[in-house]
Amino acid sequence: MAACGPQKRNGSASDEPTMLTIVQDESAGTISVFRKGSSSAIVTENAKPDFRPYIHPIVAPDGNGQLTEYSPGHHRHQTGLYWGFTRVNGEDIPMDTVHKYFYQKEKFPSMGARIGRDFFHHPDGGYWRRVSFNVITPEGPAVSWQTVYDMLDQSGEPILRETRTWTMREQYGKYFLALVSLTMVVYS
Repeated sequence: MAACGPQKRNGSASDEPTMLTIVQDESAGTISVFRKGSSSAIVTENAKPDFRPYIHPIVAPDGNGQLTEYSPGHHRHQTGLYWGFTRVNGEDIPMDTVHKYFYQKEKFPSMGARIGRDFFHHPDGGYWRRVSFNVITPEGPAVSWQTVYDMLDQSGEPILRETRTWTMREQYGKYFLALVSLTMVVYS
């Protein structure tokens, strides 16, 4: 569980949890968390049909700035809060070989196949396909949602199915965002 938030200011951070609400936007492929009565999202899960799921932006609890960044120039594959495997279905090869060829797989296709499929650096549809995304608990002191994605092989067939279930609450001037369940199903 991760928590972030401002320091208590003169004891002003409430001991009572903030009431939250979720809005799911099918056309945008997003699930956004709002403080009840506010029109500004504080956390947004991006769940596009053909792109790796990621959380961005996460707005600071005091409203001053974002805590995540989307696709910075120095690392275009970074998309807020996300994860991805770097070596799926690769061979057991020495790490010095992996380090030598990992970022040159396109130049050496046979080595790329030996290293394995890289879902970390490839957030696009050739690698990810959304199965579903939905809200579980739409409002209250804690809200929750779920995303389900297939991770695809080179021919577009699923090799892994990932199901993530998140919960979030805000209390004491801090966010508590938890990945409460991560399930991976391996296809044969």
